[in-house]
Amino acid sequence: MSRAAADTTTWLIAGVGTITTPLSTMETLTALYVAVTVLYLAATVGIFLLTRRALKMNQEVADRQVRSAFEATFFQMLNLHHENVRRLWMQTASGVPNEGRELLKEFAGQLKSSLESIRGDMRKRLNGVEPEERVVVESVGQRFFDVRQMWLGHYFHTVYHVLVHVDKHTEVDRVWFTKVLRAQLSTPELLLLFYFGLRPGKKMKALIERYGLLEDLPDDQLVRPEHGAFYKGSAYEAPRAVPPEVSGVATEEVEETELTR
Repeated sequence: MSRAAADTTTWLIAGVGTITTPLSTMETLTALYVAVTVLYLAATVGIFLLTRRALKMNQEVADRQVRSAFEATFFQMLNLHHENVRRLWMQTASGVPNEGRELLKEFAGQLKSSLESIRGDMRKRLNGVEPEERVVVESVGQRFFDVRQMWLGHYFHTVYHVLVHVDKHTEVDRVWFTKVLRAQLSTPELLLLFYFGLRPGKKMKALIERYGLLEDLPDDQLVRPEHGAFYKGSAYEAPRAVPPEVSGVATEEVEETELTR
């Protein structure tokens, strides 16, 4: 190889080296950028997953706290209901005191005779014409429950607000808790609840129908069998679930005195 050719070859090799060196540096920088980007994305995803997990755990803790608070209030209200029943007391005409569930049983018997008395009075005013049965039943609110407000007012006030408390808490099994409430009610209490809920303009009837509170009331306990038709069929069968479109309808707060007016 001539000297000129050797010089030319040396120059070309040096030139290639000059070009190759910057290209290697760019590839290195690109690789570093990609690596940093991947690490940043991985860290971001990791932080997101940890944050989501923490939020989920916090929500679960909050839900447990809400449920615990609900259950504490619910069972306190049940205890208040039991205390209301225990403290019921009235002295009979014979001088013998009647109290607790025995007094409620006595009231249930008086309710039946009161309905017949109301029907007879209406028949007289209508000159012997038989009054509409629904009108007779609705009149019980004034002729029966109002005069016993000092005994039954606080009783039904508590039952109503137990139902309201359950009805507005959609995060719990409302059907189960209303079954617990229903299990506390004796047959005479269910009978009183049946006719109490039929007073016009009150919210109790909607709650009775929503949660099947009359499921354990025997048909033969009604004053007249046809009275059963005054409630929807749902009042006699506990639901499997509460339809969301009708939940919370009857949750207005009311004063105790309003319950028997």
